[in-house]
Amino acid sequence: MSFNANLKMVTGVLVMKMAIVHLLTIRNRFIQGRFKVSEDHSFTNGGLKWVGDVFRVMLLAYGSPFSTIERLHGIVSNSIENEPYFLIACFALAQAGTTNSDMAQMVLAYGVTRVLHAFAYALELQPFRAIFFAVGLTINLFFGVKLTGLL
Repeated sequence: MSFNANLKMVTGVLVMKMAIVHLLTIRNRFIQGRFKVSEDHSFTNGGLKWVGDVFRVMLLAYGSPFSTIERLHGIVSNSIENEPYFLIACFALAQAGTTNSDMAQMVLAYGVTRVLHAFAYALELQPFRAIFFAVGLTINLFFGVKLTGLL
């Protein structure tokens, strides 16, 4: 596939990854009763309990949490700190017309490593979390250097 096609697909995957992490965070909040703001407690024991019951069913918010809320927040923070810069670099490279098939494969590799990094982060899997992060960061740095014209 072309650079642009891979970029489109990876962008969609990264958007879905963030949405899933947000849904898992909400699921954990319902399971643990740890809501971020006080008014959200009305979903479990107030006038909006029926709405909370609907959310609980939709999110399968029963049983054990998938991961801790703090780890899920870490995934969001790490994504916000890395993925937008990668996407900006990709869009700039595509606009400049300086992409090739190797870079198209690197876009796919970046997407895969970011998804695997999220799983490793959530499940506390070292050294895999560090390895996936390092591979993604290396690709990100390569694209940044490519934008400067040094390569």
